[in-house]
Amino acid sequence: MVAKKAISEVLAMLLMVVIVVGLIGVAYFFISGMVTRQTAGTIQIGAVNCIVGQRLEILATNVGTTTIPANETRVFIGGGLITARTITAEDKTTALTNIDPGVSFWILINDVDPNTAGNQAPAAGRTYRGQIVYAGKATNFMITC
Repeated sequence: MVAKKAISEVLAMLLMVVIVVGLIGVAYFFISGMVTRQTAGTIQIGAVNCIVGQRLEILATNVGTTTIPANETRVFIGGGLITARTITAEDKTTALTNIDPGVSFWILINDVDPNTAGNQAPAAGRTYRGQIVYAGKATNFMITC
């Protein structure tokens, strides 16, 4: 009878350990990449105000881990892009160029109707639904005046 040769028990165990460590490493990098993409730049709305006849105000915070450029942040109401908007620090006067992680900021919206010529100020009794779009993500809001 011919003896079958096999890998020794020690080599078999080492090979299994290497395979398991490799699989754990691949899973770690895959999962950590997903978590980073989900929390990279995330805007959370804290408060909303309506000053009838003047503007809408949205207090928000970048709760993500990366800076969001203010000039790449878009506001839509009723599906239309709002161009008459300002992103400021919490004092409502200092314009921001970047929204760093952990920073709260105001979005001040002077024109609530992108389809009307000239600035259309918020009206009493109206509800405005929209989105803040940034870094490929969107945060919804609703403000009733």
